[in-house]
Amino acid sequence: MADEATTALSGRVLQVTDLTVHFGVDNVWVPAALSLNYSIERGNVFAIVGRSDSGKSAS
Repeated sequence: MADEATTALSGRVLQVTDLTVHFGVDNVWVPAALSLNYSIERGNVFAIVGRSDSGKSAS
């Protein structure tokens, strides 16, 4: 039974592949994030940190 519980709680819950985000600033596209790749496994903690207005929410 413990093996079934472990299997049910393990695994990837999110995977992002090759994410790029640009914002329009003064009629110019400005990159905020380029080719991001990450995955989050169940039970792990993941944080995106950066300066204000750097595109964290969009990525």
